[in-house]
Amino acid sequence: MIRCWPSLQRAILFPALGILALAAGTARANDTLMRFPTLHGDSVVFEAHGNLWEVNRAGGTARRLTTDSGYDLMPRYSPDGQWIAFTGQYQGNTDVYVIPAGGGVARRLTFHSDVVGDAPLRWGPDNMVVTWTPDSKNIVFLSRRTTFNSWF
Repeated sequence: MIRCWPSLQRAILFPALGILALAAGTARANDTLMRFPTLHGDSVVFEAHGNLWEVNRAGGTARRLTTDSGYDLMPRYSPDGQWIAFTGQYQGNTDVYVIPAGGGVARRLTFHSDVVGDAPLRWGPDNMVVTWTPDSKNIVFLSRRTTFNSWF
């Protein structure tokens, strides 16, 4: 057993509590994470709060592009800047969607549920948008669609 003097305990305990409180306050103040940015010209599209947002590269107020009740992630501009492909998680499925670059109604491109009802994350992504082909005609995405078993 380690014994400390009361003054030493206070000297260690109070700064530690202060650091934890500061960290908790900082986490609450910055709980909006802007993730998965994609660039085209002066425009940046990113995910925050499960939706896609667009903002000028120089900064400013972001404009919401998607409002569906699901979760949108991994937006990718087409090389010609006309479309944004993304992975959408709606009603228990994860699929590839596309919207016009200016926002609008999402159009579902894949209709393939995972190989099992509730696949664990360790199996990796399914229907996860990666990029576009250079001609802006096809979307490259990761999929478990043609796996020979449920764990590969």
